[in-house]
Amino acid sequence: MSSDASIDPNFSLAAGVQLGQCIDHHWKYYSAEQAEKISVTGFRYIILSETDKNYVRTNIVSKMFACENRLIQKQYIRSIIQICRHDYPEKWPSLLEDISNALQSGNEKGILTGCVALFCLAKKYEYEMEESRDIMLSFMQPIIGTLG
Repeated sequence: MSSDASIDPNFSLAAGVQLGQCIDHHWKYYSAEQAEKISVTGFRYIILSETDKNYVRTNIVSKMFACENRLIQKQYIRSIIQICRHDYPEKWPSLLEDISNALQSGNEKGILTGCVALFCLAKKYEYEMEESRDIMLSFMQPIIGTLG
C-alpha cells in the first residue's frame, strides 16, 4: 500500500486492484479447516496472516487520504467495504476513531475521506436488522446532533 508519488500510477493502480482481489477472495479465511468448509472445491485459497491483515486495517484509511488518484481510491473503497464486512467491529475497533479523526481534521480532503470511510462502514449494515445497527447509530448520534 504505497502512495509514493515517484511510483508509476499504473503500477500503483495494479497493486490496488490486486489488493482488492486478494481481500475479496482470501480475507474471509482464518484457518485451513474453516477454508476447507467454505471454499469452493478446487479453489486455491490463501490464509492471510493476522499481522498482515492488521497492517492493512491500520493503514488503509490514511493511505486513501494520501492518495490523489481516483481510480486507486476506488480500489481502497472496495477493500474497506469488504474488510468492514468481515472484521468490524471485533477485529477493527479503531475504524470509528480513524473516521472520527478524518472528519475532525479541519481540511476538505480529510472530511471527504472520513465521509467515504463512513459510507464503507454503512455498507456493512445496509441490509441488517435495526438491532445490528446499534453500533453505527451510537457513533452517528453526536455527528447528527452537531448538524441540527
